[in-house]
Amino acid sequence: MKRFLTLFMFALILGFGLQHSPQAATGDVELYPYDKIECLNAEPTCPGAKVGDSNWDVSYYGHNYHVVGGNARYAADFSDDNSNGVIDPLLGEMPGVNWASFGGLIVNDTASEEIIATTNARGDLSSNSTPRIWVYFDENGDAVMFEDNWVNSYYLY
Repeated sequence: MKRFLTLFMFALILGFGLQHSPQAATGDVELYPYDKIECLNAEPTCPGAKVGDSNWDVSYYGHNYHVVGGNARYAADFSDDNSNGVIDPLLGEMPGVNWASFGGLIVNDTASEEIIATTNARGDLSSNSTPRIWVYFDENGDAVMFEDNWVNSYYLY
């Protein structure tokens, strides 16, 4: 698939961990880092790390997740340094994430498919050995599959 959003990972606490939270009567539940919009906007009143905003918001299943700064990566920024047709994050062929404990987003903004390969894809792609949930989107931005912590895959039809 071309031009699709892929490998969107929700953090356990900020993602489906809040799935059972009561939904606001007037719309989606807003999910911010540390549950504070001040941390997303890097304001001085933030009680945790001032993570900043990547300007990407993803809505799914009644939740609106704000992707933190530096956690949205684009295939146009990948570089196949060894010209083998595969992007290897361990060789520095793709940018890392700024915050391993928050969900990230990888966007294929090129006209071709990108192959990302590594022996520990979950850890190498997220700079964290235990990402909890991965969500895959098609080129229209529709969720098509998600995986849980134990690598069970659930296809959405």
